[in-house]
Amino acid sequence: MDELVYVIGSEENGSPFKIGKSKTKSLKNRIKALQTGNPLTLKSFYEFTPKDGNAYILESKIRGELVYNYGYKKLKGEWIHTDNKKSIEK
Repeated sequence: MDELVYVIGSEENGSPFKIGKSKTKSLKNRIKALQTGNPLTLKSFYEFTPKDGNAYILESKIRGELVYNYGYKKLKGEWIHTDNKKSIEK
């Protein structure tokens, strides 16, 4: 199963972003599903393919790094809060 880890969010500064995993072919559908309940336009900022094939572990490591080592705030589920000083753009 080809899975990837993604970072989805809005380009609007200070808006939350989501770190999750999806089948490679399903990412567009995942963004559409998240967009339905979100007033901001969402896009994928990053997509990572795990070298060992375990997207769950990579997803957890990325989220943990951002929250515990870089001071981002974990919200409900897989959502992370940022502020104007911490950008997620490439």
